[in-house]
Amino acid sequence: MTNKFFGILFVVVLVATGVLYYNRLEETNSLKEYVSQLKNENSSLINKAKENEKLFTEQTEQLQKELAALNKQITELEKCISEQSLSKAARKITKDSEGKAVTDYMSGLARMMEHSTLRDSTRASIREHSVNVIYGDFIKNNIMDKKEAETLKELLVDRAFARFGRNMEMLDPKLTCAQKKIVVKQIKDDRAKIDEIIKGMLSKDIFEKYLECEKKSREVLFVNRFNIKLSNESIQLLTRHQQKSLVNLIYKERVLMEKQPGYVNLEFACPEDLTDNNVRKFFQQEKVMDAKITEKSKNIFTKEQFTAFTVFLKHYNDELKRRVKLLRSVRRNKKKLAIC
Repeated sequence: MTNKFFGILFVVVLVATGVLYYNRLEETNSLKEYVSQLKNENSSLINKAKENEKLFTEQTEQLQKELAALNKQITELEKCISEQSLSKAARKITKDSEGKAVTDYMSGLARMMEHSTLRDSTRASIREHSVNVIYGDFIKNNIMDKKEAETLKELLVDRAFARFGRNMEMLDPKLTCAQKKIVVKQIKDDRAKIDEIIKGMLSKDIFEKYLECEKKSREVLFVNRFNIKLSNESIQLLTRHQQKSLVNLIYKERVLMEKQPGYVNLEFACPEDLTDNNVRKFFQQEKVMDAKITEKSKNIFTKEQFTAFTVFLKHYNDELKRRVKLLRSVRRNKKKLAIC
């Protein structure tokens, strides 16, 4: 009986051992498969990493090529500006050719847009520093279609460049005042044609918003320029509310000034229009308007911002005076390059 019991027990233990061994064998095989899978995944990740490294290397090389091309373009642009903006007569002024030096300088400026490199660079600059600043929020909030937004931006660049290019033409001292007035008409015609195209693209409500942006474009650029000055001097930037308030204030004062009897507008003035009386009255207008803006803007700025604004406004007007004097130097046939 005892032997029979032990025999049964032996068989049970043997079976149990066999089952346990089989389970362990399955677990071992599963682990081997898992390890093999991990090795494959690891190999795949290594290959992918190598591919990414290769792609990164290729992209880096491409960026380096683009950077080299950009540097070449900048060099060509600087050369172009050197050759055209600063003509030989403007760089080497003699006492016997003072009037001619100014004339050659202005002629060089007038011919600058003939160079494709400078023309393309100017368009890119207009897009970034003018169109995006003035119309960026308008396009973002009203034009949902990306293709339509891009088309509108290009039209706005065309609109701004048409004026810029024509303005450069007006610097040519060889043109008579009558010819320059024709150029002014061309500027306005170009803008009107592009506005008609834009009007056809937009709904009536959105086009009205566009016109509102356009009306205040000068003020928007002015305020943006001041904000850049604040950034450069590590002064607290204007908030969007401050910017909007300042734009509206300056625009309102400008509109009121333009309604005054005898208002002198030098926006499209020929050198022949810059008589002593007109220039004197123009800067008197600017002085009155600036005083009102300065007084009313106190509530918009912090104390530090306000101090910076008064300095900025003075420098802005000094720059305007230098430009007017340069244009008058052509009219008077005298050298005024020293004021630039």
